[in-house]
Amino acid sequence: RSAFERFLGLFLLMLATASVGGIFTHGFPTYLGPKLFYWLWAIKNALISIGNYFVIMAFVGVLLPQKKEVLRWLFLAKAGISTFLLFYIPSFLPVAVDLGLTYFIVIFLIYKYRQKLAGSKQFLWAFIVAVLSGMSYVIKYDIDPLWFTHKDIVHFFVLYSMWMIYRGITVDRNQMKI
Repeated sequence: RSAFERFLGLFLLMLATASVGGIFTHGFPTYLGPKLFYWLWAIKNALISIGNYFVIMAFVGVLLPQKKEVLRWLFLAKAGISTFLLFYIPSFLPVAVDLGLTYFIVIFLIYKYRQKLAGSKQFLWAFIVAVLSGMSYVIKYDIDPLWFTHKDIVHFFVLYSMWMIYRGITVDRNQMKI
């Protein structure tokens, strides 16, 4: 497997692991108690910031290889600051800002270098759908306040986005120019 596929695989692993943590923190908060809830919530959100590092480095490594080493440190610092702020200010805001910055950069890179990437269409749509999930979180529209909240809508968009990323990875590997 190429470094591109490995980085995207690690990104998907971080999101999947964070999703499992989300099941427990959002699904069973009263059973966990406040201390365990906080730590599970913080760890699952820290995994998102780590995953953001992997996804951005996947595309930087392929599309801007000459700048990869310099940008690696910048994006590691971004992930570190986001994770630090997450624990310092127990709020989802640092993660939301990190997600927004990451997806903006990734969408820009994919669009600008779309001729270099065989699965660019799938990747572009995946991250546009991911932005929709963020917008759904901000709007906080609940179809049903008990059974289908804005968090469920967000997770639906995230799952669809993950599937589109997988499709981008597997789209006719023979055409991959990486």
